[in-house]
Amino acid sequence: MAWAKNNSVSEVDPIDLSITTATKFNATMNHNIASGSTDIVYRVGNSSVDTGSNYAYRSSTNGAADATATSASWIAIDSGAANPDSFIMSYFINLSGEEKLFIIFQMDQGSTGAGTAPDRRETVGKWTNTSNQIDTLQVLENGTGSLTIDSNLTSLGTD
Repeated sequence: MAWAKNNSVSEVDPIDLSITTATKFNATMNHNIASGSTDIVYRVGNSSVDTGSNYAYRSSTNGAADATATSASWIAIDSGAANPDSFIMSYFINLSGEEKLFIIFQMDQGSTGAGTAPDRRETVGKWTNTSNQIDTLQVLENGTGSLTIDSNLTSLGTD
């Protein structure tokens, strides 16, 4: 199984990425540079992002109890820390005729300096569309802050 780069973008809020070739197995790497208190979320779609209530997810921050959301309009990724510099790895299955399943690992620096451990968040989610493959990804900020210049998103894929 050989992985190939689908696309990469470096933008400000929101980060929109078109997947050049829809593949069954996908990985994304996302580096967010934020200003203010941010809540990072993912949206996906086919030709355009789906803003409807077609997502569900479960997450845990720093090993705490799970939080869940159903009939959501995105998959929440970030823990909402103030000014986080965060890195996100996600994996998703992209089969036409099936719900799209995600495993997402996020970490942010927390407070600066060696005296504070970084924060982590694990999320699993799904996009319930069964008629199309994902060919559009969007990372956006849903809080009071914003993603700043040099934030980026890269997609890898394989069949």
